[in-house]
Amino acid sequence: MRGESAPIFVTSADACTDGGSDDETPGLGGFFHGFFWYLPLPASALGALHITALELLATGINALVFSEHLCSREHVILLSDALATPYTLQSGARSPVLMYIHLLLLAQPRYLRVAAVAECGHLFGDANVASDLASRGKLEELRALCAQLGVRMQEITVPEEALELLDNTIHRFQAERSPPLPFAEERALTPTEGRRTSAYSEQMEGDGPSTAERLRQAALQPSTAERLRQAASQLSNAGREAENMLSALNPARAAPA
Repeated sequence: MRGESAPIFVTSADACTDGGSDDETPGLGGFFHGFFWYLPLPASALGALHITALELLATGINALVFSEHLCSREHVILLSDALATPYTLQSGARSPVLMYIHLLLLAQPRYLRVAAVAECGHLFGDANVASDLASRGKLEELRALCAQLGVRMQEITVPEEALELLDNTIHRFQAERSPPLPFAEERALTPTEGRRTSAYSEQMEGDGPSTAERLRQAALQPSTAERLRQAASQLSNAGREAENMLSALNPARAAPA
C-alpha cells in the first residue's frame, strides 16, 4: 500500500510522425526528471502503424527504459497525450494492434515491475513539452528546457527489448496497411467502369425504360382516332342504357300514342 506522503514520480512519452522541419526526425521519446531517450522511427513504422499504436509503444518503451529508476518507487505515473494509451494499459483494448502491443508488454519482466507500482494518465499535448522535444530529436531545445527546470539532462540507452518490441510490431502489421497508389498510376474510369455506355440507360436517359422500350410500348397503345371511336361507342351505349331506365320508370312514355 502506498504511503500518503510517498513522493510521486512522473514520466511522460510521446510519438512524432510528421517531422515538421529539417531538424526534426519522426521518432519516439520519453522524459523523466532530466533523463530522456530518443528512438528514430524507420519509414516502415510510419507506413505500418497508426499514431495511436506508436503512442502506446512510446509509453511501453518508456517503462522499459526507466524501469530501473521506477520499479523501486511507491507511486509512479506514466503520462501520455493519447487517450487510447491509458485505456489500453489499464482496461484493455479492442483494436488488434493495440491488443498485440499490450500483450507484448505484459510478456516483458521490466514492464511488469513498473506496472506493479504505476498508473497511467492522460495529459494534453501542450503540457507534454519535454517528451515532444525528445520524440522529435530536438535535443538543443530540450537541453534549454532542462536548464530552466533546474535538472541535468542525461540520455538513457534504449534497451534491446524495446527495439524488439518495435520491430515485432512493425513486421506483424506491415502487410495489413497497403500503401496508396502513386499519383502517376491513377487514371480515369473507362466508360464501362463509369456506367457511361448505352448499356446503362439510367446514365443516358434517366431511370426507367430505355428509349426503345418506350417506343415499343407506345406502338402498342391505340391511336387517337381509335380512342375517339371507343369513347363515342361508350357514350352511345350509355345513352341507350339511360333511355331504357326512363322507359322502365314511365311505361306510358314507352306505349304508342
